[in-house]
Formats: sequence, structure tokens, C-alpha cells
Amino acid sequence: MSHRFTVPVALPTDDRGLVGRVCPACSKYFKLKPGTGLPTQECHCPYCERRAEASDFLTPQQMEYIRSIGVRQAEERVIKPTLRRFDQDLQRLSRQFRDSPIRIGFKVQQSMRYIPLALYQGRDVETRITCEHCYLEFAVYGVFARCPDCARMNAHSVFRQSLAAARKRLVLYGETDDVELREALLTDILKSAVGAFDAVGKELRRRSPGTLPEKTPNLFQNLEALNKALQKYCGRCLRAELGDDSYDELFRMFQVRHIYEHNLGVVDEQFIQKVPQSKATVGRMYHLDRQAVERFLDLLGQAFEATARFLGSATGA
Repeated sequence: MSHRFTVPVALPTDDRGLVGRVCPACSKYFKLKPGTGLPTQECHCPYCERRAEASDFLTPQQMEYIRSIGVRQAEERVIKPTLRRFDQDLQRLSRQFRDSPIRIGFKVQQSMRYIPLALYQGRDVETRITCEHCYLEFAVYGVFARCPDCARMNAHSVFRQSLAAARKRLVLYGETDDVELREALLTDILKSAVGAFDAVGKELRRRSPGTLPEKTPNLFQNLEALNKALQKYCGRCLRAELGDDSYDELFRMFQVRHIYEHNLGVVDEQFIQKVPQSKATVGRMYHLDRQAVERFLDLLGQAFEATARFLGSATGA
């Protein structure tokens, strides 16, 4: 006689409610929060994008934990009741021989081996993310990943968080009268914003093979090269999207960032070649102001959204 029963198992979570998962293809580890995201039975690897049943992403430790609970339940629900019934049957048989010249006794020794639970502890990961599309909460190693539920890439949210952090530093700028600290904050904001644009741009290019030239180094640090590449590969460009005045303003700030990164903020001949209207300032420090940096963050955000949209249209994503 076969016995079938279902045992609901709640997997232990970390202090933030996340539970570990392992990709069956690339074996990389990530976490997600049950109850958030889409009501789906499928899962996508945030690293290699493998799609499979959610149960295929259980870790070996979780499988052992589930198995140990199943064995315990089988013992309690099937094995022990069966032995008790067997013992009762033997006792009844023993009573039937009570008045017989031949005495027969039966005894069932229920000595069961203790079955321990296979406890486990999830690993820590580096970046916690909430998907902007399906609101799944998950965590990964590194920074960039696709959502395990809707498979959307998180580059947009990463870049927006970077711009939000930059704007928080602008708040500090307004709270201090220290001239040197103010200058340091503005240059740091300028450098970190372009660095974030470059980082997410590389990820967009990696996720959209064939849409941008692979051999162009630092493409997302060179606005004019990016503009031409988008025009060539996607049929659309940032100048047309932003308008001439806004594009030229963004281009100038990219050049300002370059001299602060490589020439301590001093205007040189290379800067003048690209921004001729600044010819009178050659050999002098370029003066950054808060309004220009705020405007730069706004334009950079628009440039990123447009670039992601162009690449998405080109790949059908």
C-alpha cells in the first residue's frame, strides 16, 4: 500500500526576508524575497538569464533541508502508525493463543533512528535591488543583473540611484561655506556621474551585442563618439533627442569632467579645440558652479534614458 501526502515547507530566510537560490546552469548564487514580484512558477537567473522552473533554482542545502523534513514526516505519518498497527495485530494474535498449550508472545521494539534536520545558512550577497517593473526584491553579487521574475535589467535603477546620490551631495554643498569643500563636492559629483554613466553604458553594450562598436574604448565617456555610434547602429542620436543647445551643454560638461580628471581642472588646448568658446580661459582653472552641475545631472539622465531606449528598440528588448 502506497502513501502519498503533501508537506508544506517554509524555507528559512535571512534577517531581511530573502532566501537563497542557485542557477542550475551557471551555478551562481543570488537571493530573492518570497511574496514580492510576479506570481510566477518560473525563475530567471540574474546573471546568465537561464529560465527554468522555480524549483530548479533551489540550492543543494535547501534540497537536503526539504528532504530531511520529508523523511521526518514520513516517519511520523507512515512508519510509526504502521508499526503501532502491526504491534496491535500481533497483540491480538498473542491473546488468541492465551489458553493454548503452546504459549506464543510477540513484541515490536520501536527503536527509530533520530533523523536530524539538515539546517543551513544562506550566504551574504553584495547588492540588494527592488525591480522597478514587478517590484521583486532580490540581491546579487556585483551591481548589474536581470530581475529573476520579469527578466528586466536593473541598469536603469542603478543609474537613477547614482544620480540620486549625486543630488544628495549637492545638498551638502548648500550646507557648507567652506570654499574648498564646495569645489571638491562639485568635481566629485561630476566625475562620479560620468563614471556611473560609463559603467551602466558598458553593461548596456554587453547586454545588446551588435548594437554598438566593441572596439571603441570608453565609448560612454566620449559623448560625440557615442552620438555617432547610436546614429550608425540604431538610426537615432542624442543630439536630435536632446536638441542642439542641451546636447552642446552636455558635451561641454563632459569635456570639463575630462580636464578635472586628467588636468586638475586646468583648461588646455585640447579642451579649447572641442569647446572653442572657452578660448579666453586657456591655462586657467575652469570654474564649476552648482547650477551647471545640477543641469548636467538632469541632461545626463535624459541621455541615459534615450540611449537605453535606442538600444532596446534596436534589439527588440
